[in-house]
Amino acid sequence: MYVRKDRPKDIFPKRLSGLMESYEIEKGRRGISNIGLARLLYQKRNGADDASLADDRYAVERENGRKAIARKISRFRKGDQFPQWDDLVDLADIFGKPVGFLIGETDCDTYELQDIADFLGLSGEAVLSIERMTRKVSAEWLPEQSGGNGGDHEEWEKYLVNDMVAKANAEPEACRAVLNRMLTAAAFKDLVLCLSEVGDAQYNLLMERIASAEIELRDADG
Repeated sequence: MYVRKDRPKDIFPKRLSGLMESYEIEKGRRGISNIGLARLLYQKRNGADDASLADDRYAVERENGRKAIARKISRFRKGDQFPQWDDLVDLADIFGKPVGFLIGETDCDTYELQDIADFLGLSGEAVLSIERMTRKVSAEWLPEQSGGNGGDHEEWEKYLVNDMVAKANAEPEACRAVLNRMLTAAAFKDLVLCLSEVGDAQYNLLMERIASAEIELRDADG
């Protein structure tokens, strides 16, 4: 379960700036400025630009509107102003992130991750940690990546890549097997409840002992 450590007004400026810095303008180019984001917000609220209006009074009105939004975005990033709900919804839509992520109510930066975390009752970080342990690689790209020369050469390439994929998946498969056994064990809930009563200092000491035992087992196997 995710627990927010800072206030929304302290989290929002950092997450907004981070999203702006990583925003993909076009392939190979990242980072959007205050005025660039203001253009997107203005367009979202007022529709696409009409080129025929470029030289009339609407062009001035449009430019002034964008500049006003850009100034507001600047205040958002500095923490001088907290956004209204409409601003949060529009920003979340532009960046494709849950509103809760922008204000620190969740650490899930996608709706899919949020759904999984809500279903399991875990934090997004915990879900991603499990996913990293159990993620399997695929060789679906093999036919396109092979030499294409046909015959034995192509078959040998397929064999080598499939062998590499199998070896790469050995660890995730082992993790999946252990996690399934552990999570379905009758005593697992009791273990979790016991650990929930352990303080931070005792928990860190336990993790250190587990890490030490892991090293000893690896040395013994070697």
